[in-house]
Parts: sequence; structure tokens; C-alpha cells
Amino acid sequence: MAEILKFVATNTKYPLMARNSFDTGKVFVLVKMHKGGIIEECKVFSDKKEIKAPILHKIIIVGYQSSSIQRVTTNKSNSNSHPALKSECVRAANMLGDIDIPEWKDKNMEFGLAIEFVIKPGKGLENPNELR
Repeated sequence: MAEILKFVATNTKYPLMARNSFDTGKVFVLVKMHKGGIIEECKVFSDKKEIKAPILHKIIIVGYQSSSIQRVTTNKSNSNSHPALKSECVRAANMLGDIDIPEWKDKNMEFGLAIEFVIKPGKGLENPNELR
């Protein structure tokens, strides 16, 4: 499972629109995978209690805010309401079939991902393309 967490963490980006509007929150994704690593379904939920499969350790995605952008409001979303955050999680989860894990070749799998998006002050970066 460590490979899954590492893959999702390195392939999930903080959406620029969500980062610039200071949107944060948790996203829960149910991943259903067929033998051979073929993704059958990636479904987003608002509450981890809705997922009836093992949920892996939480992944935290940090967005660094440029000091040149004024913070107007904070859109904290524990209800998983920001569509860009949800879309990004589903995009990354759908890529899981690209990992070559031998155990996946012989069995169907179902597991949950818990991904939290947080904003931190920028580190002097002014180019949004340098931000993650």
C-alpha cells in the first residue's frame, strides 16, 4: 500500500483555481480495481463513513500561496464541495492502474483514499507554475 500512497501523493496537484481561492478540504475516493490493475471505478464521497472498504492512510496535498495574492476569504470544505479538488483526486486515482504491482495481477481490489488539501504561505515564489 505504500506504493499506492506515494504514487497518489506525487501525482496529485493542488488545482490552481482552488489554491488561488484558498479552498481547502478533505476528499474521499473509493477505488475499485479489477485483476491486472484495471480501474473499474473511482467514486468521490463527502464522508469516509460512506466508504465500505479499507481506507489507506491520509495523504496531505499542500498548496503554497504566492505572497502577491491577497487573501480575501477562506473556503474550508469538510463537505468535499469544491469540484476542482474532487476532479483532481479522481484524475490521480484513475492513474493507479499505471503502477506495476505484482499482487494486483491476480485479484480484484477495493480501497479508499483520504486526501486532504491545505494552504500554506508561499516561500517567496511568485510564478504560479512553480507552485504545487
